[in-house]
Amino acid sequence: MSENLIGDVAGLSKPLTKLIEVVSKALGQWASPYLQRKAAEASAYELNLMTEAMQRAGIVPDQIEYEGGKIKLSAGRSGQGNGVEAAVLGAEELSQRATQRANYQLLVQQQNIEAICALAAEQLSAESNVPDSMPDPDWSARFFEYSANVSDEEFRKLWGQILAGEVCSPGSFSLRALDVLRSLSRFEAETFKDFGRFMLQDVEGSVCAIIPDGLSSDSFAGATMRDLLTLSGAGLTREQRYQVNYQSIGSQSPVKLYYGPLVLLIEIGYPIQMVSVPIVGLTPAGSELARLLTIDPDMEYIKIIGTIISNQGGRLAWAKLRPKHENQEDFGEKTYVD
Repeated sequence: MSENLIGDVAGLSKPLTKLIEVVSKALGQWASPYLQRKAAEASAYELNLMTEAMQRAGIVPDQIEYEGGKIKLSAGRSGQGNGVEAAVLGAEELSQRATQRANYQLLVQQQNIEAICALAAEQLSAESNVPDSMPDPDWSARFFEYSANVSDEEFRKLWGQILAGEVCSPGSFSLRALDVLRSLSRFEAETFKDFGRFMLQDVEGSVCAIIPDGLSSDSFAGATMRDLLTLSGAGLTREQRYQVNYQSIGSQSPVKLYYGPLVLLIEIGYPIQMVSVPIVGLTPAGSELARLLTIDPDMEYIKIIGTIISNQGGRLAWAKLRPKHENQEDFGEKTYVD
C-alpha cells in the first residue's frame, strides 16, 4: 500500500471517508483490513492453499479460526466413509459440519469484500473531492451481495472500479450492469476488453462500434462474428446491427465520435447530405461497463472508418483531446485519413 494512501486514511480524505460510510451502511462496522489489500490477498491465498491441500487428502476442516489477520484450519475426520459411519455421526456432528462450512464461506466472502474495498480505496486515493450524495441503499446491498463471491483478481479490479466510480458519482452504474458483470465468464470479459478497441462514443454518451454489414465468420480488424455473438449473448451488445445516418456542415460543424484519447471528426460537405455507417450498439449495461476499459486507439480501425466515410463523399479526421479549459472542449491539430 502506498504511503499516500496511508496518509489519506490517517487524515480521512473526503473520498475515503465516503467509501467508509458506504461500506459501513451496507455491512456494518468499518474495519481497517478493508484498506489492507495486500494482507487480505495474502490471507485469501493462504486459505485457498490450505483448503485445497485438505480437500485433496479427503479431510474436512474441523475448526476455522481468523484472528489478527491469521487463518488457522485444523484437520477433522476424513470426508470419506461408509453409510454406517455417517449414521453414527448423528445430527449433532452434521450440524457442526454445516456450521463449519458456513463459517468457511463467510471467511472467503469477507476476504473478497475486503480486497475489493481496498482496490476501491486505491482508486479513490487519486481523487480530491466527491459529492455528498450517497449510492442508493438497494444498490449497495446488491453490490456487496455479488462482489462477496468474486475471488478472481481481474474481476475484483472491475468491482473495485465500480465501487470507486459509484462513490464519486452515485448512479453511474445500474443494478442491471451489476447483474451483467456478475454473470460474465472470464472469456466473455476478455472478449469485451478486446472489443474495446472498436468502441466509439457520441456526444450524447451512447457507445457503439462501426462494423461492416458483410462481417461473417471472417475477421474484421481482429473481430469475428463469434465475438459479436459472445458479447450479445452476455448482454453487452445489441443482437442486431443497424445503420446510423450522420449529418454535418463541412469542417465547421463535424460529427464528433470519441475514441479513447482521440476525437474522430466526420466532415460532410455540399452536395453530400449525410453518410450512413453500420453500427453495433452496446446495451445500456454494456455502455456503463465500457467506462471501465482503457481504450487504446487502433489506427488501422480509423483507416477502415475513413474508407467507409470517403466512399460516400465525406472525410474523416482525428485529433488528440486536450484537457478542458473552463469546461470547454479542446483538441489538437487535425489529421485527415486518406
